[in-house]
Amino acid sequence: IERAVKAVSTARKYTDDVEFYAEDAGRTDNEYLARVIEAVIKAGATTLNIPDTTGYCLPYQYQEKMAYLVNNVKGIEKAVFARLVTFGKAFGSHGAVILGSKELIDYQINFSRSFIYTTALPPESYNRIGKVIEYNQNETQRIRLKEVIAYFRETFKEFNFSSDIHSPIQLLEIGDVEKTKELALKLQKANFGIKPIYSPTVPKGREGLRICLHAFNSFEEIVKLLELF
Repeated sequence: IERAVKAVSTARKYTDDVEFYAEDAGRTDNEYLARVIEAVIKAGATTLNIPDTTGYCLPYQYQEKMAYLVNNVKGIEKAVFARLVTFGKAFGSHGAVILGSKELIDYQINFSRSFIYTTALPPESYNRIGKVIEYNQNETQRIRLKEVIAYFRETFKEFNFSSDIHSPIQLLEIGDVEKTKELALKLQKANFGIKPIYSPTVPKGREGLRICLHAFNSFEEIVKLLELF
């Protein structure tokens, strides 16, 4: 929170319009997110970006998150909310929509008309996206993913992580560039789609592996992964 406040305060020295982007807000604890947002508003942030970066939330879950912020963040009434929903990544499609108040929608219609006509999606895209949303309403896959994540963290409990314990994207710290490269190559040859992460993406000395977990991953695959370390 202190770093976020410092960044916004520094930016305000050069401009009156500062946007704060809360990376991965979709899977961030609501209480912590609210504290961060309230602090940056107080520091001078004028635009708030609350993204569900990885498509982690279902629509109703994102709605609950935004409602929590509206009801628990002092000063948030100054903000104009614009929710950009992209249909890549989790949706496996393309395009995006903007969600917001009638005021925002009217503004878009009157001042962004050319973009509306040139970027509208074809009907088949809407049909495909609708089917994905219907499928995601099934909590079975989400419950299974949580089980996979929990099993992974328990299996790799002797290792150091710089990621949230409940996240489907786990960042396993190695701390040495050459060792990270060597290990990533070994895992890829064993058909694990795991990518190395180096500085400056992560702090120097905290290089490691980016491991993405899915509902279809088996416990046997996790054990096999551990055996390769």
